Amino acid sequence: MRAWRRLRARDDETRRAIAAALGFEWQEGKLTPSAVSESAQPAPAPETLPAEESAVTKDAVESGVVPRTSGRAAPATTPVRSELTPLPPRSPDDTWLLRVEPLPQVAEDRPPPLPLEPLFQPGWARALLSGALATLGADGPLDLPQLIEWIAQGLPVQRLPMLQQPTLVLGVQLLLDRSDAMIPFHRDQSWLVRQLRQTVGKERVAVLHFSGSPRRGAGLGPRHDWEPYMPPGDGAPVLAVTDLGVGQPLAADTFVDESEWLLFADDLVRAGSPLVILTPYPPRRWPPALARRLLILHWERTTTISHVHSRVGKGRQTS
Repeated sequence: MRAWRRLRARDDETRRAIAAALGFEWQEGKLTPSAVSESAQPAPAPETLPAEESAVTKDAVESGVVPRTSGRAAPATTPVRSELTPLPPRSPDDTWLLRVEPLPQVAEDRPPPLPLEPLFQPGWARALLSGALATLGADGPLDLPQLIEWIAQGLPVQRLPMLQQPTLVLGVQLLLDRSDAMIPFHRDQSWLVRQLRQTVGKERVAVLHFSGSPRRGAGLGPRHDWEPYMPPGDGAPVLAVTDLGVGQPLAADTFVDESEWLLFADDLVRAGSPLVILTPYPPRRWPPALARRLLILHWERTTTISHVHSRVGKGRQTS
């Protein structure tokens, strides 16, 4: 046998082992088929495909869709039949599944918010805001010296002259900067709104939000609902709570330079409404051009009533 020569079988014991592995028996120099080999049944002949399927397979092989094989026909596949067995009806004992209550909500152990320390002294807030936003109205006491002068000159007295005095009767328009740089001051802004409503009156405080500059739009709610800014029509003062662009990165969409705030101040002058700026940044960081032309107050606990009166006087004049 070639297997003996290939494996270099030199003795009968080795030849007998090789023959047994190949299904033969080695007996005195002669090979005979073993019982296992004789009892083995020949493999059934492969089934051939029907003519139509054979043609489809041949075309697929020639087109390269199906790889070419040794030439044997592929065995036909027998479909497997499967059936779905319906579940048995639910027994009365299973009704508890419909009465299962959800698990109780587990309360999260969130730490309470830190107490707010307002940027204005709470005891001074009313006086600070009224002093900053008061306008001069001719509804004070009678101006007796002016009345005597008119009579002495023989002038007709068509109206009684009244002395001007500071008043909050016009209310205030409050503009809150909601840009990213002012996020740390949102709670302070909410506190300021409450204080202002207690000082001026809830119905006389109009609150608007803006980002960067009011000239880019203002309103309440989502920013896409904001509209072009409109100054108050009755000459009411405008209080803008903003960083004046000091805390904004130069590449930010909300960054504004000095010129845009100066244009906004000119718009209010034409509308007859005085402007007051309230900013949390110290004076050394204020843009010089704005510090010279605008009334800016430092929104900080060290700001005193006397400081506000020195900047505002008895009140702002309206047109």
